[in-house]
Amino acid sequence: MEEHVPSSGGPPPFAVPAGGHHHLAAYTVSSPQPQQAPASQPVTPSRVPVHLDPLQSSSPISAAPERPSLSRVRREVHQRRYKTAIQMCEQALQSGGAGSQLAPTEVIAWHTVRIYCLLKRQEYQQADEALARLGSFEAPKWRYEQHPDLYPGQSGSFVPFVLRQLSAVAPYLANRPQVTLDRLTELQTLCVQHHTDHTDSEKARQLWLDREIAVICLIAEVHCHPALQNFPEAIRVLQRALELRPRDRGTLSMLGRVSLQLGAVESAEDYFGLDECLAEKDSALVRANNGHHALASQDYATGVKEFEESKQLAEATLQQHINAARAVLPGGPEPADQAKIARASQACATAANNLAVAHFYDKNLPRAKEVLENSLWAQPDVMGLTNNGVIAPAVKNLLSFWEFDRDKSHTTSALQELISSTCNEDVQVWESLKTQQGQGGQPGAAGRVAMGSPPRQAVGIPVVGQAL
Repeated sequence: MEEHVPSSGGPPPFAVPAGGHHHLAAYTVSSPQPQQAPASQPVTPSRVPVHLDPLQSSSPISAAPERPSLSRVRREVHQRRYKTAIQMCEQALQSGGAGSQLAPTEVIAWHTVRIYCLLKRQEYQQADEALARLGSFEAPKWRYEQHPDLYPGQSGSFVPFVLRQLSAVAPYLANRPQVTLDRLTELQTLCVQHHTDHTDSEKARQLWLDREIAVICLIAEVHCHPALQNFPEAIRVLQRALELRPRDRGTLSMLGRVSLQLGAVESAEDYFGLDECLAEKDSALVRANNGHHALASQDYATGVKEFEESKQLAEATLQQHINAARAVLPGGPEPADQAKIARASQACATAANNLAVAHFYDKNLPRAKEVLENSLWAQPDVMGLTNNGVIAPAVKNLLSFWEFDRDKSHTTSALQELISSTCNEDVQVWESLKTQQGQGGQPGAAGRVAMGSPPRQAVGIPVVGQAL
């Protein structure tokens, strides 16, 4: 989510995108003038056909291909090979309908991964069709008691909660924020019902409290959409999350960042201060909050210092995850470790991107370029997950920095080669390269800013049989 900012009036305001995919805020600055077209345009991703739900009757397939595993497709997703993952999902669903029957929990898991990948590839129509074919999540076929032979003694829905989240967020990604607000409100009601009903199980109650807080944060992010910009309502719903869990650091940080968007700097200071008091030790989140506050106050030198500390702490966290994964499995990380490493790698990239923008505002363009170039090209080989440091805001910003610097030794072809070799199937990154071409502006003009929600449990790839 981005918002244009005029050249006067200090640093740009903040905006919060939906989904909470950025663990730290990711700023984007605009290009000062149209850029030269690259030597070759990126290939437009092909459309992936939608297949019928294998739980419904369908024509038989002549030969059943070997079915891929969920652990393998998870690795493809963590590598951002979304088109490949979609093909694997379709292969699994087809093979399940050709005599080698998939269990209902496996069916819903494969559909969930496929829909997630379609949304990541911006194939919104296909994702809508896939969700429509699944039908109502309250249908009997998605309940354990409807399949007593497979799940004796179990009851309730086995629809993964992440699928309900994806169904709610999908319209937002297609620029229909009001539809997403309606669906998220329904999902919040479901969460309230469940954590109220589970009074006999503290573990279940806490799980549904966590889910309600996650949904509330998504609602707040949607209220910050450029078409709505209802920052007071975003703060109101976040205060509900704070009532549920007063010491939740993610909620406190998000309240501070939305307060900055509203221009309530003193309130932001209060929320950030509470978060820092609750932190057991110095953290990337605390330092990032300080950096956002510094930029909002036009104290760019302090912003550089805080984002530098945030970057170092994020890199230390990434290294801890790498060391832990290697200690358990020298040959490669387990899926859960892959997810942690992938998220930590993107958090490092986001921290580097914010540091580069702080250098830019502090009038140190050479250092801003250096930070982003190192982040994009010097990302370590993280146990086979090599491409998670390439994020769309960093691609946009580096193109802008090169244009501001009039550095003709660099061209977009270098970025094309990097993206093609590391994350060729990530449509968002490709689009950031294409849409930045030709965007005008004046040197020194304030650009656009996109700010993500603070760290909290990310929407991930569900485990087979994950119960509602």
